[in-house]
Amino acid sequence: MSVEAGLPALALIFLLGMRHGLEPDHLAAVDGLTLRSQAAHPRWTPWMGALFALGHGICVLAIVAVAALASAQFTPSEAVFGWLEWLPIALLLLIAALNARSLLAGAQLAEVRGRLLPRWLRGASGPLGAILVGMLFALVFDTALQAAAWRWAAWGRPC
Repeated sequence: MSVEAGLPALALIFLLGMRHGLEPDHLAAVDGLTLRSQAAHPRWTPWMGALFALGHGICVLAIVAVAALASAQFTPSEAVFGWLEWLPIALLLLIAALNARSLLAGAQLAEVRGRLLPRWLRGASGPLGAILVGMLFALVFDTALQAAAWRWAAWGRPC
């Protein structure tokens, strides 16, 4: 593939990535990291969004690389893709049900969201914490499946 032929695909990937970064869960995570860093690490406060994006981007690129290597080794059946299409929906419904159960039991919303992060990372306020939270967000199935699907769509099935 020539560089000129790949530019529209790169532009599309960039634009979709920018849209992805504006999703409410990402904005809320960056906002929380920024607020916590104001007291503990004020010089890093303006960089929290960039550090979150750095961690997120590293994981997405790693997912694409693994998908590329895996697709060179085997070709999954169409049934696998059908199941993978529904997996994020099932996981999000499961998380919603668990959140609803916790809220009905009297938990506060921030407490419910906080349970999704490991205990040692819940109070993260420094640069490493922002990178790690970004990485964890990238490991959510929806992001991982999107990255793998875009890799598959961009380069096609192995010959």
